[in-house]
Amino acid sequence: MGADNKLNALSILDYSGVADYTYTSGTMGSGTDNTGPLNSMMAAAAEGQLMIIPEGKWYFASKPNDWKDKRMNLLILGDTYHNSVDFIKIVAPTSGADRLHRFEHRGRATGREGIPSHTKANYDAGTGPNWASFTGVFYQVVSNSKNYACLNFVTGFASAVSIIGGAGLGSQENKVEFQWLYKNATCINLKSTDGASYVDKNLFFGGRTSGGTAIDVDGYAASSPDPYNGAFRGNVWFNVLIEQCDTGIVMNGDCTYNSFIGCKIEGGVNTGVFGPTKISLRQTGANICFGTSFVSMEILSSSWISGNMGVNTSIVTTPIFLEAPTYALLGHNAIGGIGGRLSVIGATSLSATARGDIPANIDMITYTNTPVPDTQFAYEVKGGVERAVLYERADNTVTTASYTVTGSVGMVYVNYTGGTATITLPAASSNPRREVTIKNLHASNTVTISGSAAGETNSLTTKQAITYRSNGTSWYVISKG
Repeated sequence: MGADNKLNALSILDYSGVADYTYTSGTMGSGTDNTGPLNSMMAAAAEGQLMIIPEGKWYFASKPNDWKDKRMNLLILGDTYHNSVDFIKIVAPTSGADRLHRFEHRGRATGREGIPSHTKANYDAGTGPNWASFTGVFYQVVSNSKNYACLNFVTGFASAVSIIGGAGLGSQENKVEFQWLYKNATCINLKSTDGASYVDKNLFFGGRTSGGTAIDVDGYAASSPDPYNGAFRGNVWFNVLIEQCDTGIVMNGDCTYNSFIGCKIEGGVNTGVFGPTKISLRQTGANICFGTSFVSMEILSSSWISGNMGVNTSIVTTPIFLEAPTYALLGHNAIGGIGGRLSVIGATSLSATARGDIPANIDMITYTNTPVPDTQFAYEVKGGVERAVLYERADNTVTTASYTVTGSVGMVYVNYTGGTATITLPAASSNPRREVTIKNLHASNTVTISGSAAGETNSLTTKQAITYRSNGTSWYVISKG
């Protein structure tokens, strides 16, 4: 780099690198292959010595050598083009501690050109990008820890960023900063290749994601899942925007205590997540997704959790923008395990037109999906304070000869003036642990209750009240007065 090279940096120009990439049509253009010059520069570099690829358009026809036994420090100022092949791959050293590699790409990294338009209309019509045909991983860490990457713009890869555990070794404490991961089949992917290696405590600072799947944590089904020490544990995403993706966040398998802080899932028909899966925290298989936290995460209600809710999921100080009162703020199942629960702390609606008009509630259900419909929460606005509160069933006054108790009613007042009224309880099998109270308000007429267990009190005289509770099979009297 000349006599005035005070940084003692190496340049790819000194190893016959040529920035002459051009594009005309198809999935990739052409130019001088700079894979060899990059490999030569990496071989010549001392431990941690700064290597620079300057401004220009640089073509790489094949994958460079892995980063392994010598600490690499690469800065790219220009744009790079990669012919749908892998680029930076960091692997475990032959021996000794991890090398703490550093990679910074300030230009545009392109895996393929000519990608079709990616809109909601194209997604619905099936004419958008064919993500399955994308190949190449731009930046991947395999069984390695404590590396740093800063990425400006990455497009056209099967995966923009992959953090992988394998061969019995984990990938931990890596840090990735990015500006825009655009039109990649998967933007950020965490996975274990052997079903036994950890991927934990990695940090991701966004940045916008758009493409096929924004975040895919591909957990594995271990024989003895540990809800407190899952393999994919303690990973954190900060300020990540998910916009114009087919799929949002998928966390599948042995995932514990991962967090999303200050992130956002964009809403709207044309700008949000196009497909049905916005967030899914538990897929099929024996393992669970435990202790996921969403903190100060801006979510439009139509882009809220559409898959499973996981176990002990927390939603903390999260503004949830309601586009219309018809959208349910919290109308999704929460899967509970041992002590499993959905925690909603300080979640707020920021749509004035929708406040106080949210019809849905949360049904807390067991880990085996057994409904427990009497344990519910609703959204409430009182005195300017917005919060999730224990759901209370509605009261209903009956003035007709017959009435069947509906799902939203917990208290029935009967004031029928024409004689004996009949109140019918709903099916006990559909309402385990639910309670219904019936009060006769009339001064002389009686009330008959239909649907209770054999031998139970089934009538009320003047001014009497009775409470029934379902055990999932029958309704039984628990109080009368």
